[in-house]
Amino acid sequence: MLGNIKVFSPKGKLLKVIDAQKLYDAKYAQISDSIGKTPWGQKSKKADGILVVCVICKKEVEGRTNQITCGSDKCGRERIKRRTYPNSLRIIKCPECGVTIKTRHHNKKTCGLEECFKINRAKGEKIRIQKLKEKKNGPQKNNKRNKKRCS
Repeated sequence: MLGNIKVFSPKGKLLKVIDAQKLYDAKYAQISDSIGKTPWGQKSKKADGILVVCVICKKEVEGRTNQITCGSDKCGRERIKRRTYPNSLRIIKCPECGVTIKTRHHNKKTCGLEECFKINRAKGEKIRIQKLKEKKNGPQKNNKRNKKRCS
């Protein structure tokens, strides 16, 4: 609460008394009206109470009109992934049983059955052992670096 402002003449006579609170309220109303017309002075859209349904987790949250996800990190990452790689669906044929599969995984090779997985893993082990045996045969003679190591 503001007090009164007393205005005196140069000779010391009291000319008038101004109610400071009324003056402050009038100035505040004028400023608040002008600020309300600017974008940063308007009410935020989130405070309006708009209900948004997240497209990833289907939660209903309060948010902005153009908001798509609920705002969690998981949903945000998933949304970015879907936007950057929209056609990442691969159609593969299982090499063991011949079933056609649609997958989004970048490195999937089998249909996912345990038998197919075991067979494919056994093939990979055979290839790995074969490569190890080839390395044990010794360094190649035509490579200068290997010649220096051997001598």
